[in-house]
Amino acid sequence: MKKGVITTNPLRIRIPRTVEHVHNYGKISRYFRELAQHRVLATSCVNPKCLRPKTYLPPRADCPECWEPMEWKLVGSDGTKGKIATFSVVHYPGAGYEEDIKRVGSKLPSIIVYVEFPGADTKIMSRLENCDPKNVFIGMEVEARFWKNTAIRQRATHTCLDLYFVPA
Repeated sequence: MKKGVITTNPLRIRIPRTVEHVHNYGKISRYFRELAQHRVLATSCVNPKCLRPKTYLPPRADCPECWEPMEWKLVGSDGTKGKIATFSVVHYPGAGYEEDIKRVGSKLPSIIVYVEFPGADTKIMSRLENCDPKNVFIGMEVEARFWKNTAIRQRATHTCLDLYFVPA
């Protein structure tokens, strides 16, 4: 089964599973291309008539409040630091998850975190690595990390697995 990038604009990738799945990111393709370049981008509503403009991470193509196109922006001062809003420790994963974490060089138990970034009104879910589950706490400062060119991962996956966090 082939894997990797099919097209870059919009970004379409093959996700290796027992059954091949081709996913089209459409208007949020830029988010996954930027993750591969080690940058975390959000989208913001810039419509002055919007009653509740927000900054979304993960990004939205159009504002869910006013339906106008969103504008891309780097979150926080450098786009890499945030705080844990909540977390869960996964000991027994669902179908496909164990394959995914092996693909990125991770292992069980896996710590799933929701991270708040300065300037973002929503939280992003990801993994916390290099941390004992007993030491994780709400409010913990974390820093974004991105896929590395190792024997396990030769290139970006162009999925949410390209982003993970470590204690800051």
